[in-house]
Amino acid sequence: MKDTHVVELIKALHPDELDDLRRFSTLGWVEKGDYARYAPLLLEILLKAYPDFEAENIEKNSVYDILFPGQPFVSSRLEKINVEAAKIIRTFLQVKYYLREENEFNRNLDMVVIFRNRGMSNRYEQWFSRLQKKLSQDIPFTENHFFHQYLLNMEQGYWMSLHNQQKNDMNLSNTIKSLDAFFYYQRLMFLNFLMNQNIIANCITNEELKKLSNYTHESTQSHHPLMRVALIHQSLLHNIELMDINNVDEAMQVLRQEEKSLSSDQLQTVYSFLRNLCAMLYNRGLPEAIERLHALQVISLEKNYLTHFGQLTPSVYLNLAKTALLCNKTQWAEQFIEDYKGRVINENDTFDFYRLNRAVFLFETGHFDAALDVLPAVFSQIDHMLMAKRLELRAYYETTSDLLPYKIHSFKMYLNRTGKSQLSADLMELQNNFVNMLHQLENSRTGDPKRSEQLLKRIMAKTKVAERPWLIEKARELSSQKR
Repeated sequence: MKDTHVVELIKALHPDELDDLRRFSTLGWVEKGDYARYAPLLLEILLKAYPDFEAENIEKNSVYDILFPGQPFVSSRLEKINVEAAKIIRTFLQVKYYLREENEFNRNLDMVVIFRNRGMSNRYEQWFSRLQKKLSQDIPFTENHFFHQYLLNMEQGYWMSLHNQQKNDMNLSNTIKSLDAFFYYQRLMFLNFLMNQNIIANCITNEELKKLSNYTHESTQSHHPLMRVALIHQSLLHNIELMDINNVDEAMQVLRQEEKSLSSDQLQTVYSFLRNLCAMLYNRGLPEAIERLHALQVISLEKNYLTHFGQLTPSVYLNLAKTALLCNKTQWAEQFIEDYKGRVINENDTFDFYRLNRAVFLFETGHFDAALDVLPAVFSQIDHMLMAKRLELRAYYETTSDLLPYKIHSFKMYLNRTGKSQLSADLMELQNNFVNMLHQLENSRTGDPKRSEQLLKRIMAKTKVAERPWLIEKARELSSQKR
């Protein structure tokens, strides 16, 4: 057994590590195979032979007799135990390497991620703040300072994306800045090493060195699938005003060609870009984009690109149902809403996200009173609060409720009181235009084609108005139908 991999690994150990390995081997969570329970005993036999490993002390038949007394020798059994024992030593070395002092930042960041994945919000925020403070006081700077700053910003952005209330950039600006700092510093250092080496070895020409010094993205591997897909989406975003549904189809075709070359994480990102592009096109007045969006959402859901440990964010939960309803996929929407009840991040004991989604479904299928019955009254997240209030107003309009004027006034007061401090100018304009148009609809007579045409022009003239399709539908109804 002298030339086996397990003996090779033991030889690489320091004498001070032997007792630690003995204790580690008894933990029982590393070994998983059928012969794993024999691995600690084999290690003990081999550790006693350290450091000389004389052949007679670790001869195969002798070792086998200790492991399986009185049983006939079977070479394959001993080989399998050797594999398990080697696995224990490799894991032991990896754990020691992971626990070294200079890896403290990564260990703490991993703990932050563990808290996030297990839904321990308070602990997450405590550890994240502690890590953020320590990094800001990291003087003198370590070699990995810029990389650590980038990782921390990226983690903060991920946390914010799970609680996205559409009020900020989810820390993307800071993440890009820290990535630039990390990338550019590392590039400068390697370029300096190369220039220094070139003086000694004359390994590249001055022309090649000049090209490396003048960085452009064209000089990277643009032929690589990852880079090609990313560049296509950036091109679409730069030309968003000229984009149409054909551009999305072309991007989808490239994605299908490259899909086998991309990881699950990368595909998750690419599909999110495509869904956002479809949503942008639909909001610009291209109705066919909603069918593409629903199809992409179904694919993404089936491939688990939308779930986080089996759960959906509230926004995704609401958006998928709403998109399906816009495509008249009512059966799919209802089944989806029920399937994911209680599987929404930050859902409370009264299932408010489920009730809001259920209310939207009931409203869109014409059950207005039932929608009002299940609609939650209050949300801590302002975007869901606005959605609930707009749905309430529309339901009161559909039922010709006498409460509508008071509810309109209440919504205006809410916007004046809280909206200015919590909403961007664009979102504020969306809400104000909606409630003003609804107020005009509510004060209009039925069977008045001129008034209908006048309101339609006013709605269409607004570039930013929430619930535009519904407002247009109600304005058209004024010319021919009674409410």
